[in-house]
Amino acid sequence: MSEERNRRLAEEDAARAEAGESQALLERDVVTGIALSEAAGRAAAESAAVESSIRANNAESQSRAVAASANLAHQEASYERAAASNASFGAILMAVLLAGALVVLGYFLWWQPGHRDATTTIITRTDKTTTVTPTPPANPNLTINVKPPDVNVQVEAPPAPASAPQESAPPAPPAAPESGSTEPVKESSESSGPTPR
Repeated sequence: MSEERNRRLAEEDAARAEAGESQALLERDVVTGIALSEAAGRAAAESAAVESSIRANNAESQSRAVAASANLAHQEASYERAAASNASFGAILMAVLLAGALVVLGYFLWWQPGHRDATTTIITRTDKTTTVTPTPPANPNLTINVKPPDVNVQVEAPPAPASAPQESAPPAPPAAPESGSTEPVKESSESSGPTPR
């Protein structure tokens, strides 16, 4: 009996060992499954991180492309605005020059010829010109004296300052010859006062 008991004990030990071994295999499989699931989760997390990094890089590159496109559109708009302004200025300048040319042309073609006859000034001389042939004098030694026209010039000297001594009045002008005389008027060579200029 002791052998049988030993055998049973040995079988029980073997069964326990087998059960412990299968328990260990089961625990190992569970641990391996957990490790694999964690590895898969880690890989999924890494893959999600890489994908989010890629998305962030794509979003940044798209935002740069949009900003560059906006800057380019802004520059093109400013160039077109300047070109439109220059074209507008050129058109206005041409219109003003054309209007000025039409006004000048209209003046010379329409208004001026219509008013030229009305504004023509005719000057007529009223003095009569006659041709007179001089007759030779009867006495060649005869001297004809023509009386010069009477000229009365009165020159008044400016008043002298108070501190200057007063000068005497200028002499009276020489008397004019009588209207019937044939002698020329002679000026005196002596002058007693300053000569007016």
